[in-house]
Amino acid sequence: MLVDSAHATPKVISAKHTTSKHALPSPSSTERTRRRSSFADERRLTLYLRRRLALYLADWGLRDQAVVAHHCRRWTEQTLADFAADDSTASGRRPSVRELEMAAVARAMNAIYLWVARLNREFEAGQSSNDPGHETSAGLLAVEVRKLLAIHPEAFLRIERLPPEFRSRLRRTARAVVPHVLPAAMPAQPLNELVPVLQVARWRQFAGRLVGRFTEAWEPLT
Repeated sequence: MLVDSAHATPKVISAKHTTSKHALPSPSSTERTRRRSSFADERRLTLYLRRRLALYLADWGLRDQAVVAHHCRRWTEQTLADFAADDSTASGRRPSVRELEMAAVARAMNAIYLWVARLNREFEAGQSSNDPGHETSAGLLAVEVRKLLAIHPEAFLRIERLPPEFRSRLRRTARAVVPHVLPAAMPAQPLNELVPVLQVARWRQFAGRLVGRFTEAWEPLT
């Protein structure tokens, strides 16, 4: 409460009279609308990318909503951060939704591919110790992983501390399907001789035996 010096009665000065001329002006209505629109667009884009990644994880048999949400959120944030740090984006070019979608899905595909490949290498090493000289099938392993993720979603993208059933079923799946090829040396072949079919001496011997048999068959008739 401020007191007017010209009168004895106190006078309340409203807030609009005490506003300093140096105070920052409030954002205009157009600026606030633009910010709200930009925020809404980013929100829709983020939700779209997460839904797209969730569909891809569903193809892998992953149904646990918490696990799906965790990885979709992480991959989406990493994808948007990569594009934000890109030189072309920093210079003013905005990436399209298609570009962001392809980048996010490619990130997820690469993570799962490396995970399955590492699982295959570990089980292949264990298989070769029991049955040396054989290889495992990464394709069969990936098919079994799709089935197991519906039962053990917590094993997704993990290597250590896999559930016992998850590991045992993968070990049975990673069986040797292709026998190991052993190198064999071909015996040396003479390069200065024709094959028997093309040798003249062989044909002469054959003709001589044919004439001899014809002569033996003809003599009793004469």
